[in-house]
Amino acid sequence: MIRERLHALDFINERFARYFRNGLFNLLRRSADITVESVRYQSFSEFSRNVPVPTNLNIVSMKPLRGSALVVFPPNLVFMVVDNLFGGDGRFVTKSDGREFTNTEQRIIQRLLNLAIDAYQEAWKVVYPLDVSFYVLKCNRSLPTSPTHLMKLW
Repeated sequence: MIRERLHALDFINERFARYFRNGLFNLLRRSADITVESVRYQSFSEFSRNVPVPTNLNIVSMKPLRGSALVVFPPNLVFMVVDNLFGGDGRFVTKSDGREFTNTEQRIIQRLLNLAIDAYQEAWKVVYPLDVSFYVLKCNRSLPTSPTHLMKLW
């Protein structure tokens, strides 16, 4: 990939982190620590080996770009947000042991997804306006893609 495109994606990544952090603050009424990492490529099989169960996987479209994007909410993030919303300090550790997310957790995940979509659209706005919309929800690693399919991670 051309170096300028990677710099643009890093710029978008930083803007997304800032907007998502603000959205989380408005939801939780607490500051959230978000670490920005560089954009990298990884095969789907390599990515899915490191995904804990349960993990919330959301496929979104990003019109007018081709293809789709994967928005991932690992269980530790979901449990931390749930704990905060119900009066905890976010340090409560919940063992998932491969269980499914509860209806309450799924509703909170939907709120997180809406925050992420809004933040991502806003982050892209200065570079190339996108219409990001929810496509499908999965709570496991069996997505319909080739194991060698390359993914951009940010």
